[in-house]
Amino acid sequence: MLAVDVPMISAVNAPCNIHSEVPLLGDIVLASDDAYFQDLAHFPRGMVPGDGQHVLWPWLIGRNRARYMLLTGKKLSAREALEWGAVNEVLPKHQLLDRAWVLARELAKRPPLALRYTRMLFTQDLKRAFLDELSHGLARETYAQRQFFPVGGGMSPLDRPWDEEPWSD
Repeated sequence: MLAVDVPMISAVNAPCNIHSEVPLLGDIVLASDDAYFQDLAHFPRGMVPGDGQHVLWPWLIGRNRARYMLLTGKKLSAREALEWGAVNEVLPKHQLLDRAWVLARELAKRPPLALRYTRMLFTQDLKRAFLDELSHGLARETYAQRQFFPVGGGMSPLDRPWDEEPWSD
């Protein structure tokens, strides 16, 4: 998504609890008032959040808030996400897409090179952050997954220590 060379608008109109970092890569992020952000795919299930969550959440909301959210599985409401700086506007669900189209039409009035170069300015430091940290995070996540391969699927949230049944050999 960082390779898209024009400004992007994300409209989150439902719970976003797996790869919640993806819509936050937009330049303008709108959320419905019933949306929330969470990372259920990683730490709550005993996995390392190393495939993008560890880069983007601290970049957007700060390290302490991001660590808290990712370590506890916190459900970040749309209003909290607005207060924490992760989203730009919170709207009633029935107004969300209309607002996204209004913004898109305004952006489309700008000269193509202004759109392209502005997007480049806005994404360069984030691209660097992903280049610096993504491979490290993916490696840690992959190493941690090895403990689950012998038992396979059914990755529900851990309700007991990781080394008790059914997760242990």
